[in-house]
Amino acid sequence: MEQINEFSIAYTRALVDKIKAQLREEISNEKLTILVQKNLIDAHVIDKKSSNFQRYYFEILKNEEKLKEPQYFKSFLSHYSLQGINAEFREEIECQKHEILKLIKAEDLVQLYFSYFRSAILERKGATYKSEQGSFFTKLVHTFLPHKFVALDGPIKKYTGLEKESFFQSFIALSQAYIEFAQENKDLLLSIRKAFKKLDTGSNMQHDKITDLKLLDLILWSKANPIIECIPKGDKTKRFLLGIAGAKNLLWIGLNPSTASEKGHDNTSRNVEKITFANGYDGWLLANLYPARTPKPKDLPATKDAALFNENLQQVEKLLQQEGYVQGVCLAWGNNIKEANRDYLSEACAKFATLFIQYGIKVYCISTTNKNHPLHPSQQSLNAKDIKATDVQLQPFDFSSYLTVLN
Repeated sequence: MEQINEFSIAYTRALVDKIKAQLREEISNEKLTILVQKNLIDAHVIDKKSSNFQRYYFEILKNEEKLKEPQYFKSFLSHYSLQGINAEFREEIECQKHEILKLIKAEDLVQLYFSYFRSAILERKGATYKSEQGSFFTKLVHTFLPHKFVALDGPIKKYTGLEKESFFQSFIALSQAYIEFAQENKDLLLSIRKAFKKLDTGSNMQHDKITDLKLLDLILWSKANPIIECIPKGDKTKRFLLGIAGAKNLLWIGLNPSTASEKGHDNTSRNVEKITFANGYDGWLLANLYPARTPKPKDLPATKDAALFNENLQQVEKLLQQEGYVQGVCLAWGNNIKEANRDYLSEACAKFATLFIQYGIKVYCISTTNKNHPLHPSQQSLNAKDIKATDVQLQPFDFSSYLTVLN
């Protein structure tokens, strides 16, 4: 038994050290400005869904009187978007609130977890089954012990490399990693807090209630649940830009947009993201030679809309004008640039080439097609080259020579 305990302690220690290494890489003074704006202000103040949730969070934080209210857990589960928990289990937990709070305050979390959350009995379509309610457990514990334990969910669990660990193991390791990182980086966290409070001009957050663990959780939550930005939003006829920006961004130029939007990926954008991350970038931005939406390039208009064409170029140039924002560009339109038989696509190529030279942007491709065009990142194109998106190593691309051949 002693050997098992020693192994468990050593294993947890290894997980904690691994998480801390990731935190040191992603949260630093050098990245502070972007981190505060993107991962705190944009993700939790400007974003209305998160902002509304934070108000509820501060209302229930360490609030034992609130816990006494009837249907407390109905509201708790709804605000935390915890799915699949039926009324019977919820009512059972409601009846045990006093005992549950007693275990939390005593920090008897092993007893709490295995008594109520490890194998919850749920019912679906007349059949009963056991289900681990680890996320529910961690969020409830954090509510009353916010200085000591994190509110863990699936995306953060995966983001920190804990997807194969149990919720309980992950909860303990992540909580300890956050505590140690905060202790070892007091000045850094203080700087983040000051910048966060300064930029929160509407005082949307109750900053005095944000513990170190909550602050780190806000940052990692936004990293684990990135928001896809789309310009313009909700437009089914055109799209100028799509992406999730980071500190080191790779700009992609495709032929024309298909179905991906702020609501989610399509197959192409999903591979774009995988290839971007596999090549050391932490953000991707997808533009196109022409912004009209259609899954079939042959259905593009025979002649360009000059206003649309020019605005497309202007949107990309705005990105390039931000020094250091775009650190490379990957061309990715495939053979359709000639097969679509639209002269304005070649014209757009020449315009983009001029911009990339002007702003000193390095140009890459995944590979080239059988007709020497930059390979499209579709799964079909990758399969034809027998490569996985996560294994792609971008290649330098001679855009000037390509334009000579293209024209």
